[in-house]
This record gives sequence, structure tokens and C-alpha cells, in this order.
Amino acid sequence: MTADEFQDFLLTEMTLRRFNELAGRLRACDPSTVFDCLFAVAVNPRRYGFDQWASRLLVLLEPPCPITLDVALAAIEDGELDLSNKLIPFYLAGQFGKASVVRAARGSRIVAVSGIAYWLGFPLFELVESDACWLHEWRMGR
Repeated sequence: MTADEFQDFLLTEMTLRRFNELAGRLRACDPSTVFDCLFAVAVNPRRYGFDQWASRLLVLLEPPCPITLDVALAAIEDGELDLSNKLIPFYLAGQFGKASVVRAARGSRIVAVSGIAYWLGFPLFELVESDACWLHEWRMGR
């Protein structure tokens, strides 16, 4: 699945059935393909939209990051990561270690990258707690 195919899939209202279908389709793909699709959409919300769904799926599916941390941060520098997106910092911390990501991102002149260091100043649990609660309630139909 490409980023464009992902975007096309999300043009129809997201329901629990569609979410599970999408997660299943992505699980069936090569992990590098899943990463490429979800990461591209997550860090380029103006180009693709649906960055929150992509970020949630990136954290949920945890495809191994096939690029180095420096390359991932460079992609964020070139993209337009939403500063309120706490899930990308969480994903990167899970892939590379919280301390490594903070060290690499701290002091960047690029706001989106320095924002990653900001979010990782919080306990990791706090980064995903509210989104995990929202996703659970959404899945339960509340």
C-alpha cells in the first residue's frame, strides 16, 4: 500500500470495520512498505491529510523503522509534522530509544524536530494515554 492508496482509503468515513480492514491490509504488507506509507503520511499532513490515522497505525502496528534516526529526522525537517502530534515522537522513541531521539532532536532549528525533543520530555505513557483512551472508546462506539 502506498501513501496515495492509504489516502484514498481514508477518503471514506472511518468506521471500526474500515479501521480493522485497513490495519489487516497493512499487516499483510511488507513492514518496510507499511513504514514508508504511514511515515510519509504522518509527517506530511498538508500533502496527504489523515496524519493522525497514519500516526496511530504506525504506533499500533510498529513496523521496524528501515531508515536511520538521522534520516527520519531529516524527513521530518523536509515535511510538515504537526507540532501537536505526540505519536511520531513516541514511535521514534520505541524504535531508537528515548534518550537517543532527544539527543538527536534537541537544539534543532527546525520547529517540528525540536518539538519531538519537547514531547519526549514527558513520560512516554503520557504521550499515548489520551489517544489510547480515545481509540478504545471509539472502538467501543462511545
